[in-house]
Amino acid sequence: MKNKKIKTYKINKGQYLNQIEPFKSKGIPSNIILFKELPGCGATRCEIEFPRHSIIVEPNVPVIKGKKRQFGMLVCGIFEGVTTDDILAYLENNIEYKKLIVTPESFWKVKEALEDSTFEIYTDFFLLFDECEKIIQDISYRADIALPMDDFFRFEHKTFVSATPIVPSDPRFELNEFTVHKIRPSFTYSQSLRLICTNNVLTTIKKFIDENPNDKYFMFFNTTDTIHELITKLKIKNESMVFCAEKSRKKLRINGYNDSDVKTEITAFKKYNFFTSRFFSAVDIDYDLFQCNPTIVLITDIVSAQHSMLDPFTEAIQIQGRFRETKEHPFTRNLVHISNVDPELISMSESAVKTYLSECHIVFKAVHRYHESATTAAAKDVLSQVLKRIDYAKYLKKHSLERNYDMIDNLIFEEKVKGIYQNANKLKDAYSKCSHFKIDNKYAEELYSFTDKDRKKANKKNIRLKSLNEIVADSLTDLHTRKRMNLITEFEYTMEITSFQLDFPEQMAIINKYGIDNSELVNFNIYQIQHLLIKQKKQVDHFGMMTYIQQNFQIGKAYTGNRMTALLKVGFKDNNIHGITPSLDYLRKFAEFNPSNKKVWMGKNELGKDIRGYIITKFKDGTLN
Repeated sequence: MKNKKIKTYKINKGQYLNQIEPFKSKGIPSNIILFKELPGCGATRCEIEFPRHSIIVEPNVPVIKGKKRQFGMLVCGIFEGVTTDDILAYLENNIEYKKLIVTPESFWKVKEALEDSTFEIYTDFFLLFDECEKIIQDISYRADIALPMDDFFRFEHKTFVSATPIVPSDPRFELNEFTVHKIRPSFTYSQSLRLICTNNVLTTIKKFIDENPNDKYFMFFNTTDTIHELITKLKIKNESMVFCAEKSRKKLRINGYNDSDVKTEITAFKKYNFFTSRFFSAVDIDYDLFQCNPTIVLITDIVSAQHSMLDPFTEAIQIQGRFRETKEHPFTRNLVHISNVDPELISMSESAVKTYLSECHIVFKAVHRYHESATTAAAKDVLSQVLKRIDYAKYLKKHSLERNYDMIDNLIFEEKVKGIYQNANKLKDAYSKCSHFKIDNKYAEELYSFTDKDRKKANKKNIRLKSLNEIVADSLTDLHTRKRMNLITEFEYTMEITSFQLDFPEQMAIINKYGIDNSELVNFNIYQIQHLLIKQKKQVDHFGMMTYIQQNFQIGKAYTGNRMTALLKVGFKDNNIHGITPSLDYLRKFAEFNPSNKKVWMGKNELGKDIRGYIITKFKDGTLN
């Protein structure tokens, strides 16, 4: 977006968004990026309480569950386990204004439910994308976070919201005439922060805890392995809680942590409380849960985990904003950031990134052009392999030469943050430029003879958390060895496999797809199996589906959306197609039918509700481009 005039609104201390105009009477405006400045000023609450139908996209599940607890039956929280039928039941209840809160990955459920309802998704609902900077920050490892974006621009009423937005370069914002609106506090809001730069993060944390005794510590550290290492080094396992995603929870459990000590949602705290990035934004930590002046420790160890770098202008602001005070319970944050730096980090400026990607685009287009014009199978095959191996492809949309602007913005963001961590002065300077923080006079640089780089070299294997993939691979290899040596019976083998299916559903789903016998040939290496499955998927004969669709759907006949996807599921099973969602978008590749805003009336169900659906008008040739 080009720089346009920013519209500002003042907010007083203790006020919420729904208490100031125009938000109080008109709600959050459409086609804006709302810069809240302060976390916790109530933008999500404002939208939930405003009298209109809303879809609110939140970056992670914990915040959705928190809003569900807060607002109860008024909202429909959508995440894993919630079905389209559950959403339809909510849409058909007597709550006047529908409020759907969903993760980006589950947005498709909302679409399918609304297609089978009497609502028109793009005109009846206001779409609010909360903590919108997460799209740019997370997309490099979480591609599906951007799934709702094509739909986002089809909504008549929509907005991006965050206390720390990263203004996107996607030209569609400009085409939709988006403007920036800013909430400006009328009071001083900067937080005192102690910055400690060190060459031994774990030793510095221990020293800080020893010198600053408290009832509770809240440590934000985006690396489960080093959290485990820190807990082990400090011998605090019985006094520690770890809040993380489900994958990390399983990993910690396998490595000896109790269920009660590793949580995927905010619960009661212990003395030492560790949070991974899942809890850096959007989640509310209410005073009732901590009841103290919280000691908040931000930790960065780029030697052990480069992804633990925290951006002072976004992530650090979001973290300190998780702790919510009230008029009855004001408190003081004791805020510290302990970090190492690395002068060897290479960082590109924004202009250098754009130049680099522009040159890559020219080269990629040239290779693609050669591929398209190749006249022999051998030439096409070689050029196809070249295209698959060009890393630049991730900066393009799938099966297209169109730029993926979120990925481009992600690279610019990551390079900027890397530059901040090249030395202590750059990190200190970044915090000094951020209006949310003021570096206190206890700023320190701590240097030790035994450094983080020494620790990494000397680290024993038993301190590192084995990944679930490694554990499954080692255990299955051992199980099959025992079976071959006749050390276990067929019944015992089957029982152990059943146990694996229950304990490691994600890993076993991958192995089951490829086949246990085939998986044994590659030593149950999950990464290798996934690679082989992708290869298989690319070789799927979609013409089998074209034949199935033409045999099982009839031109001129009406089908509900649920019936269409149910038929597709059967077709996928019959044609051995995995890893593709049976959706209406997929069916449109093989058949033409009326759009969702022009569904036809099919009659009434047993409850007297209208049933609407789609009429197949034509079959296509099955081309997937």
